[in-house]
Amino acid sequence: MKQEIPGFGELFRQISFADIGTRAMATRAFSGFLEEDILFFALPGSKNACETGMKHLILPEMGHLLAERHK
Repeated sequence: MKQEIPGFGELFRQISFADIGTRAMATRAFSGFLEEDILFFALPGSKNACETGMKHLILPEMGHLLAERHK
């Protein structure tokens, strides 16, 4: 991975904690740029985890992350 976005995993665990409690600390969600403009997200495999990541983190910030990368 070219550049990790450490806040993604941190925020995902924080949001998940409200839903599933302390089990959230075991999640390995992460994100980063593989290349200059290829954004990569790794989420836990449950349907709820994917919905949480998309709704609360990925969709709201996708444009911002890509725009900041090209500044």
